[in-house]
Amino acid sequence: FSLPLSDDDAYAYEFIDFTVVDADLTSSDFVGRVKIQLEPLAEDRNLVHKWFHLGDAEGLSKDSAHKAQIELALRWRYNPALDPEMGEKFKYEWEDARLSEADRRTLILKMSKRHWGVTEKS
Repeated sequence: FSLPLSDDDAYAYEFIDFTVVDADLTSSDFVGRVKIQLEPLAEDRNLVHKWFHLGDAEGLSKDSAHKAQIELALRWRYNPALDPEMGEKFKYEWEDARLSEADRRTLILKMSKRHWGVTEKS
């Protein structure tokens, strides 16, 4: 899965939390939680693939007898299509509702002229 975060989010949000529960028919039991720092992932951009010790509800591993672990592979990868700061993307420029009717018409005519030789007089 991916989480849409900007580069600034690595500094705004210190950690990403993973909570593991044992889900069954009667109830879901808390197994453990791990908190992983975002800043090193954003700076290095290298793949981190390892086993993380699960801690208590705060993500702290105080009890050495608590041996539950989770294997994770993490990498901070920039994808402009997922960047929440890039704004909404449109298949065609003229689909942007912020454009005036005249601007929208101009964009459509430019594309039509480029692809089909259509002019404003056509």
